[in-house]
Amino acid sequence: MSDDYENLKNKIIQKPCNDENKSSSISNQKSKTLPISTPTDIANITKKKSTPTLKNPCKPLKKWFSGSIRYSNSLRGVIKGEDKSAKETLNFSLNINPYSYWFLGVTFAKPINGYSNDDYNPDFSYSFGYRDWHNDTFSLVYSNYQNNKLFPKGDESRFNFKEGVWNLSYKNKYKDVKYTLGGTYKASDKQKRLYLKLSKKFLDNSLLVSFNATKDFTNKDTRASLGFKYVSDNNFFLTTKLYYYSDVEYQEDHEGDYAFSFGYKFDKPKLTLQYSNYYSKTRYPWRKDGKGDDFIDGKISINWNFSF
Repeated sequence: MSDDYENLKNKIIQKPCNDENKSSSISNQKSKTLPISTPTDIANITKKKSTPTLKNPCKPLKKWFSGSIRYSNSLRGVIKGEDKSAKETLNFSLNINPYSYWFLGVTFAKPINGYSNDDYNPDFSYSFGYRDWHNDTFSLVYSNYQNNKLFPKGDESRFNFKEGVWNLSYKNKYKDVKYTLGGTYKASDKQKRLYLKLSKKFLDNSLLVSFNATKDFTNKDTRASLGFKYVSDNNFFLTTKLYYYSDVEYQEDHEGDYAFSFGYKFDKPKLTLQYSNYYSKTRYPWRKDGKGDDFIDGKISINWNFSF
């Protein structure tokens, strides 16, 4: 045995042990060299080996389900009472997540003020797929927000599957900037879009700034938005978004020039009180193609999230 190995062996000293089950010969000595006879023994003591444990991606049944109950009405309807021109609804959402990040979600909507719209008044919407929120991951999600009817009549349809949108995306992070690259496809009109989302947090994570850009290869339209979301220490929040359209000809009524929301989130119970004019016909004052919705046309909502 070499001199180097003998020197290393003699440097490994064990102090007396207080365990009564240990040999008394150890406790009677001030120090004692370990009975090491091979270099392998030294490696086993100086370096601990750990075996990674794999988590079971299948969740217990009680953790499969989560959802929310939401009441919403226009501010105009709240102030002026009964107003059938705006939709007052009660929504029930259920999300099922049995395995890893695979999910199935459905939201049922029930108008409660006699609101009627022959073009768009769905009974439910639904989505399913694989959605992973971690960095360096892919997600594939199908979503359908068409005029789906539980009991279709005439030309109505229950699922409108071809009208739904497939979304394939990739998430990652570069330094402090999170980004998502993705593409969407709608089979009914073969609509294809590519998009990029960027986001970064400021002010000790209280302020989130985001930028989105979308290129539509069907009608050659390009869209972009700049968003801000601020959440205070006492759970008040404020969001705003500014939109850009390369061709306003393709801008629909529910696609605004700008949008904002504000409200308060309760921790217990998990309630959110909110005003929002997202998906409203907001228009800048200098637009010459018609007046947009007013502040009073925005939505007031109460949302309760639950899980089992």
